[in-house]
Amino acid sequence: MNSTEYTDPERVSYFTRYVLEEQSGSVSIDTVKQRAAEENLDIDMATFDSELRGGGDMYEIDRAQGSLTITGVTPRGDCPETIALLYENLRDGPSVEDVAGESFEDEATTLSGNSEISDLGAVSDAKVEAMNDRGYDTLDDVLGATVEELAQVPSIPLPEARKIKQQAELASDPADQLAREALARDLGLDVSHHNTPDIETLVEQGRDGASSADVISMDMVKQEPGEPIRVSEEWDGEDWHFQNLPILNDVDHPLVPDMEGAVEPKEISLPTGESISEVVCNTLARGEKGVLLEGPHGCGKNYLINWVMWKTNRPVISIDLNESMLAEHLIGSMMPQEDGSVAFEDKLIPYCAKYGITPVFNEIRAAPPDVTMALHQLLENGEMVIEESGERITPHPAFRFIATTNPNTVEYDGAGSLNDAFLDRLRIVPADYLAPAKEIDLLDDRFNQHRQVVSRNVIKSFVSVANETRDDRSVPTLSTRQLEDAIYWTDENGNPRGTLKTIIKGRADRRSKLESLEQYVNDTVPKSVTSD
Repeated sequence: MNSTEYTDPERVSYFTRYVLEEQSGSVSIDTVKQRAAEENLDIDMATFDSELRGGGDMYEIDRAQGSLTITGVTPRGDCPETIALLYENLRDGPSVEDVAGESFEDEATTLSGNSEISDLGAVSDAKVEAMNDRGYDTLDDVLGATVEELAQVPSIPLPEARKIKQQAELASDPADQLAREALARDLGLDVSHHNTPDIETLVEQGRDGASSADVISMDMVKQEPGEPIRVSEEWDGEDWHFQNLPILNDVDHPLVPDMEGAVEPKEISLPTGESISEVVCNTLARGEKGVLLEGPHGCGKNYLINWVMWKTNRPVISIDLNESMLAEHLIGSMMPQEDGSVAFEDKLIPYCAKYGITPVFNEIRAAPPDVTMALHQLLENGEMVIEESGERITPHPAFRFIATTNPNTVEYDGAGSLNDAFLDRLRIVPADYLAPAKEIDLLDDRFNQHRQVVSRNVIKSFVSVANETRDDRSVPTLSTRQLEDAIYWTDENGNPRGTLKTIIKGRADRRSKLESLEQYVNDTVPKSVTSD
């Protein structure tokens, strides 16, 4: 290899791009130089360094804290064969030329799953050997383990195990995984994190256990919702809005929730005299603010959201946030293309904004600051600018923003907090458990419409116990969702008292004091499902 081939700026840029991809997102200039030395490239390092530092608009450089970190590169010219071959050897995979265009994504998925953990920057050779001894050989092995399990490997403490896990998730493109999981949930699929089907996958099970068989293609998912029915030629003069939120034409969008046959949610009344759904619909109708539903777990926040979206034919994606998530997981990043170029690939937030899909961000308080900053930009300015590509996105008219969270109370301590500027862009709507009579009616309607699963008296006793737990912090709280689980389980075993005790014990921790609650269950809950 001669040095001129690599010291030419266009050629150096290709090698830098490969190292950048190898390091999963960003790399220091010194690391690029070190990698060139490790590969025994015949390069004049001083020239190499000057070209990296003076790469013009080919390189995206982060100069924070005085360091120089490359976060993106757009190579020019043709990739030299010697560098392409070198990169093939580094990845131990086929060249682009060897892969048919239609199978490129499948090949990339295979390479990602089989990548060795030595590719992760956080793992030294000694620790790779220790992890191999424990059966962790590939990225899939790491992804299949919890942080706590990784920390059981000798010489890997918990903080380092967490870093290894995060790097593995980045290397396996977790943003696509997140999108597939979110779509799968809204399509009613019960899939695990590591077995989520691609979007173009046969859907074998619909919502509420209903069997279905549809092929969801990218063209179907990347479609806009219908126009407001009021301005449509199909409007026949009937209701054109649901509590002031315009109803859209039904275009069989695969992301509109299927609530056919579901029980209408019963709601608490707010101090204003309005129901929660009225406030949600009025806020979404104005479109000036997002909605933040704040209430205890299992009180029906997502059920109500899906009901509103179904009534108005609006597509929705549910996104579970957590503290390990980065903004690039939701916005996107620069990715290598089949032709050797690098281009920005959208993730969930730009996707929803462009196609008029409503994202529902669950547990918004768990989101790290860079994620809320990205969301704040969209809410504050009414548009979104992708820094990496310069694209300016004006959201589709049907785009709305919804988030949910548990209350910021002692019971949910550790959920994090949101800054005031972000909260100012949201209308906070308090949600809570229903009053006992409404909760009894809700569960009775939901389970006993077609046959009596349990008697109304059993439901009443379940609600009574649940309300005891909601007023006592020394015992696990039973939500409406847990009561639904209890009814399903009781339908299987016929023992309501034993079922509720089992659920309570399953949710208890070492601080729970269950003696008095168990006695209350004995005194309140019947033994038989038909007890009156």
